[in-house]
Amino acid sequence: MFTYLSGAIMKRQKKLRIPLYENRSVSQCVEAVFDFMRTCRSVWLRLVLLLFLPSGALLAFSVFVNADNSSTDIDHMGVFSALDFLFSGDDQSSLLFLLFFYIGVWMVFVHVYSLLEAYRSNEGQIDDFSLSAMKPYLIDVARRSWWLPALLMVMVFVCMLHGVLFVIGLVVLVPMALFPSVWLFERDMIVPSISKAFFLGWRAWWQLAFVIFLTTAIGLMVTTVLDVPILLGNMFFSTLFSQESTGFMSILLTLLLYVFNTLSYVALFICLSMVIMGCAYEYGTVSDRIDAASVDADIAAFEDL
Repeated sequence: MFTYLSGAIMKRQKKLRIPLYENRSVSQCVEAVFDFMRTCRSVWLRLVLLLFLPSGALLAFSVFVNADNSSTDIDHMGVFSALDFLFSGDDQSSLLFLLFFYIGVWMVFVHVYSLLEAYRSNEGQIDDFSLSAMKPYLIDVARRSWWLPALLMVMVFVCMLHGVLFVIGLVVLVPMALFPSVWLFERDMIVPSISKAFFLGWRAWWQLAFVIFLTTAIGLMVTTVLDVPILLGNMFFSTLFSQESTGFMSILLTLLLYVFNTLSYVALFICLSMVIMGCAYEYGTVSDRIDAASVDADIAAFEDL
């Protein structure tokens, strides 16, 4: 009986393993993202609170500090009005918002790749990891990824272009979605990493594009669901305290709006982390496929000798 239970437990643990390098379809890459979040939910949530919550608080702080100088209505700030604030505020408020947003995106890279690296290094047994156990992975990824948000912002900017420039930018930059994974997992120099990202990305352009599209769509749906109670809370408390209020009520309203907007930005970072993790699993898929093809070619060449 004990032998049977031990075998069943080991079989289940093996089944729950989510290897990075495995040939997957588009749907399987997306499924791997949610399997990873479910399997490592404890440490995943701890890192969300450690990395995303302070970043969201900084973004909400930048909005409230500069609200008087911006046309943005802070009572209805949310994920989808972030860019509206960025372009409607003055130069100082926009730069402050951009700086905190950069930090937030950096924390998303740290969150995703430190978890994936710890998962690979510890055979998937990281759900009970403490923050101190994750510290070496967090520091290592933070040190190597501090400039990656600039790459992501360039890609978003290109997607905002129109006409031929948009098409050219989209075709060229989709393979670059694999660059962070190549850079952080293979630890090569920048130019060889870019070269390999294009090498892998061109061979799976459509699958990579669909993975990005699906994870973005699902992430936005999740973000929208999380934003609904936040938006309703904003509207409720704004209506409740619509009259001129002073003292305690005014402070309470400001605090509540600040908390709601902080949670809204945390939801945005969760959405972005899903997209980046989906690209990481697509990198594992293409790498495994090409490595398997090269091994088969070597075997065939050996048999021809």
